[in-house]
Amino acid sequence: MAIILKRQLWQAALLAGTIACTGCATKTSAAPEEIPVVPVSRAVRMDMHDSITLTAELEPYYEVDVMAKEAGYIRHMLVGIGDHVKADQLLCVLEIPELQDDLQRAKADVQTANAEQSAAEQDLKRALAAESIAHLSCTRILDVSKKEPGLVPLQEVDVAHSRDLEADAQVAAAQQNVEAAVSRLQAAKDELDHENALVAYTRIVSPLNGVVTQRYASDGAMIQAGTSSNTQAMPVVHVAEDDVLRLMLPVPEEYAGAVQD
Repeated sequence: MAIILKRQLWQAALLAGTIACTGCATKTSAAPEEIPVVPVSRAVRMDMHDSITLTAELEPYYEVDVMAKEAGYIRHMLVGIGDHVKADQLLCVLEIPELQDDLQRAKADVQTANAEQSAAEQDLKRALAAESIAHLSCTRILDVSKKEPGLVPLQEVDVAHSRDLEADAQVAAAQQNVEAAVSRLQAAKDELDHENALVAYTRIVSPLNGVVTQRYASDGAMIQAGTSSNTQAMPVVHVAEDDVLRLMLPVPEEYAGAVQD
């Protein structure tokens, strides 16, 4: 009985050792597990923002099509594309044939009006002199007739009085002629000023400092006046300011609300 029990204990110990050796062999032969590697980032406190790349364009701050104020032919074109010009610099000269005739006629009218005014003033002086003599004669005759009744016939008194009245009327008429002559002279001078202004319009100048970007006409070309919207007038040149530029920056609608001054 004791021998059987020892044999069973020996078998149990042998089986436990076998199982232990088998577990050691299995654990030793398994591959080690890999440690996972993950990216990390350090959290920093900051304001949230977004950025966008836009395409901008620099444009002249001022640019203008220079038009002619009077219709005419270009006699001399003095600038070309790319030329830098200053304000009030002469760009071209127009030729208006009938304008010179009108100017000469206006000058002649002024001279005629001056002569008429001078003649009217001389007539006024003569009328004043005649009025003075007539009034003096009438006064003397009236004094004599009052001091010596019946010495001077009443007809002569009446004639002297009528001559005095006639002289007064002539003075009034002469004064009106002088006023009319002055008015005609002023009208002639206004017409001359108008013609001189039209002559000045034959000189087309630059309204600003800049560069000529387009030239639409050359010598001999016919240019229409750009003063009426009913005519398809062609400009002479296009001048763009180059000292001050404007930045044109188109912004998409979704970013428009974020734009600040």
